[in-house]
Formats: sequence, C-alpha cells, structure tokens
Amino acid sequence: DILNEEPLLYSADAEFIRIKTLYRIGTKDSVTQARTKLATSRKIYPLDERFPRIFFMFESLFMNASEKYGQQYELPPDVLKIAMDYIVKFPDYKTKDIEMELFASMLISGETQKRLLQAIGEKNNFHPLYAYVALKAGVISQEKAFNLFFDSSDNFYPLYLIESFAPLITDEQLKVNLIKHINSFSGTLAVDEDLDLRKELIIKYERGRPQYISYDENTDGVLEVYAACDFGVPLSVSFVSNKIDLFYDLYPAVQRVSMNGKNGVFYFLGDDYSYTPFEMTVHPPFESLGVDFYVPYIKKDLEVPDYDLLFSKAARFDVNTYERNASYVRYTFLDGKPRMAYFYEGKKFFAYGDVSKGFPFVRYVDYDGDEIYETTEYFDIDTEDVYATEEDKKIIKTILGDIPFAQNIYLKKVEVDRDSDTLIEFKEEYLPNGGKIISWDNDDNGIWDS
Repeated sequence: DILNEEPLLYSADAEFIRIKTLYRIGTKDSVTQARTKLATSRKIYPLDERFPRIFFMFESLFMNASEKYGQQYELPPDVLKIAMDYIVKFPDYKTKDIEMELFASMLISGETQKRLLQAIGEKNNFHPLYAYVALKAGVISQEKAFNLFFDSSDNFYPLYLIESFAPLITDEQLKVNLIKHINSFSGTLAVDEDLDLRKELIIKYERGRPQYISYDENTDGVLEVYAACDFGVPLSVSFVSNKIDLFYDLYPAVQRVSMNGKNGVFYFLGDDYSYTPFEMTVHPPFESLGVDFYVPYIKKDLEVPDYDLLFSKAARFDVNTYERNASYVRYTFLDGKPRMAYFYEGKKFFAYGDVSKGFPFVRYVDYDGDEIYETTEYFDIDTEDVYATEEDKKIIKTILGDIPFAQNIYLKKVEVDRDSDTLIEFKEEYLPNGGKIISWDNDDNGIWDS
C-alpha cells in the first residue's frame, strides 16, 4: 500500500518488494498478481537476478508443499512459461547461483530438467538440494544421492528437504542407514511453516533431540522465544524481547521466572505454575520409518507470561530495591496473597514485615546494624492522594520494589525505640499536604516531652 501511493514508486527495488510481499500474503489472488508482475519485470529487468530467484524459490516451495501432503501438483501454464523464459537466460547472469538453478530444475521435467541437473552436477553437486532433486529426477543413484545429501552439508537443513528426501530412499540397506542418521542427527533444522521463505523456527539438535530452539516470528532479527533443552526436554525458555526467562524444574512445571525488565524473580512450588510455549511431538513424516524424531511446534496463540498471573501462582517473589547497595526484598505468598516481606542488603537481613493483612503495613528495620529492629515504619494507601508527592511515591518504590500491590503507598508514621524497652523515644507522623507531627521522649519514661 505504501509503495502504491501517489506518486507511484516504480523501480526494480520497489517492484521486487511488491512481488515478494504478494507472494508472502499467500492468497490465490495475491500469488496471481505476483506472477503477472514477474512476467512484466522479466522484460524490463532481464538481468536482475533477484526476480528469477524469488520466483523459483516460491514456486518450488508451493510444489514441494503440495507433494508433502500427497496432493498432485500441476504447474500452471503461465508459471511454466516464466520458468522457461528465465532458464534460457541463466548463461547471461553474472553469478552462477547454483541454488536458484536447483529450484528451477524442480519446476521442469524431461530432457530439459536432466540437462540442467547434469550441468549443475558437473559444476557443483555438493548441495543437499542437488541430491534430492537429482535423485527424484533419476539422474543419480540412491547410494550417490544418500552420500551427497549427508556429506555435502554443514549439517544445516531446511526441514522440508529432509522430509522430501527420506521417502525417496527405498533401498533396504540405505533405509537402515537413513534411520540411523535421523535417530542420531546432530545439526540444525530450519522451519518455514507459513511458506513465506522466512525461516522463523531454528532447531539445533544433538543426538537426535532438540538442544536449542529459537523462534523469530517475523524474522526481524529479534527472537520471540529461545529455549535450551536437555535431550529434548526444555530446561529454560526466554522471551527475549520481553526480557522474561522461565526455568523449569520438570517440564512443564516452572521453577522460577526472571523478570529482567522489572528486576524481579518469581519462585514456584511443585506444579503450581505450568507453561508450555510449544508442543514437542513426534514428527509424522518420519513415523513410517519407525523413527521418533521430535520437532517443536510453536503455539499460534503464544502469550508472554502475564505479570498478575505470575503473582497469583508464586510462592515467593524477589525484587531488587534501591534503598541500599545490592538490596532486595523477598515477598512470600500463600494462595496468591502476599504474606511476609523480608529485606536484605546482599546476604545481610535488615528488615521484615507482615503484609498478610494488607495495609496499613508495618515494617521493622535495623538501621544501625546491631541486629535490633529499633525502627518501626507504617505504610498505608493514599486513597485521597493528599499525603505523598510523586517524588515520595518514587521513594516508596525504592524501598518496597516495583510491585502491583504497593501502588499509591505512602509512609504514614515512623517510631524509634533504640534501647528495646518498648518505650518510643522518637515519633514522626505525616499529614496531608506536607504536614507532620514530630514527638520526643527525652528521658525515656513513656511521656512525650516535646
């Protein structure tokens, strides 16, 4: 839509983006429009190799997807014409794009296909895609194709390529070797589920089981999900752009969740909180071989863990504070309700409070480090919005942490009993609009002197 606004932007770059986008939209009408534009662009930009490459990649992908699901695919006449018009131009191109020529060979048949594949094989046959296409066309033997497929790669394969190659191996001995390769596969698979030529799911395998999983939904270079696994079982899942990390005890039971954006960590007991961002299932195309090969499927309705939900499930929440150096507060929960708050400076415990009854909430603090909690602080909710300025509220967050159940809180009163005789020597009460009452008991007899 942006490219088509008046004045119409027309250039090789703009037309290439239009064609690529129309293919990716994926409707019958948009694909027809892409093909029409390609037929025109071929004449206007005959030596721009981006156009034939995108054409052959998408059209071969459509054909492969149909065959994968057992559907007979008949190449439309206009597609075949565009393909042949581009193929005769291959000798004129500056670069010899072997991969593009292999995609092109998938769309043609007969002697034309065999001559193209033989020419590719003479120049460069070290490509798993060549092994697949040449075997399918009957140009090379199963044994040669098998060796080329697994020896000509750096162990990085599009998933569809292994799915398509495996059924072509019918020799019994080679089939045994194929099963061994898949069962012990150590390499990387790339998955393009929506046929847009963008590999949104990358899976690193070790001994036939997923080791790392990365998911970039719109392939913008920013991962939505990254998971580390132990022989296929997730150990951790990271929502990278949201800065949230989940660590599992026994999948799918979550042990803890780190909220890096809010400097907090949730802890859970048993299976109080379970989360499954993907399903680890046996991949159907390999079941006929008797192989339990697992491929993760990312949920389409994938949701980032909700902050409020985590609080309702947590047994404990640790959140950084800025009251002291390396300080944090640990909140314990029961049935989704906060119970106790424990305040630490590094490993040193310096304050605590019972928050089970809500507000007003009382905190007992050891300010002088003698392990006697001489100061009592009363926090309450400023329902009338007259007790605390915005600056005061920010200070409260440096003490209590960034937590949803401590919003609009103000410091109501402070009492100090330095000698632990239960008699208050100093008290300060805070009133609306900046007022306060300060009281002293100078002789520690329980009677206010000032």
